[in-house]
Amino acid sequence: MANAPLSADDPDPGEGSVEAVAVVRGMDHDSVLAQLGRQLQTPFTSVYSILDALTRSGRVPAVIVDAVDEARPADLPRIVEELIIPLSAKCRVIVGTRRSPVRATTGAHPRPTIVDALQSFGTTMDLDLDDDTAAIEEYVLRRLQGTGNTDPATIAREVARHATN
Repeated sequence: MANAPLSADDPDPGEGSVEAVAVVRGMDHDSVLAQLGRQLQTPFTSVYSILDALTRSGRVPAVIVDAVDEARPADLPRIVEELIIPLSAKCRVIVGTRRSPVRATTGAHPRPTIVDALQSFGTTMDLDLDDDTAAIEEYVLRRLQGTGNTDPATIAREVARHATN
């Protein structure tokens, strides 16, 4: 298999392209909103002020929101429905979460998970269910080509193994 450095048309946004990262463990909606707004260098009075600033600028930033399932439980629905989903209209949003319910409910009705709520807004990769080891290994190997690493194949294999175990 021949590998080469990533080309300009590759969907990977590239090194340094992630403009905002929020690890929302223990955070409430307003704190997540403020953190993302500051990092995106936009007003953050509401998600719509961020979206408006991004629309006017023409930017389509990559944003990572991790540990979503560990946010304050009372704020989780707002973080998912009023922040992450609207941001996905103007940003490439990468979400790290477990399959936890969005809302605590009583009774016998099934509770939609965070992944259920988000999957119609983009592509999902469930590292617990899917065996994406080969895809992750290939991706990492392509990212490492041309970087001067002495053994990119071993590094890629180890990264993929850790990501899927």
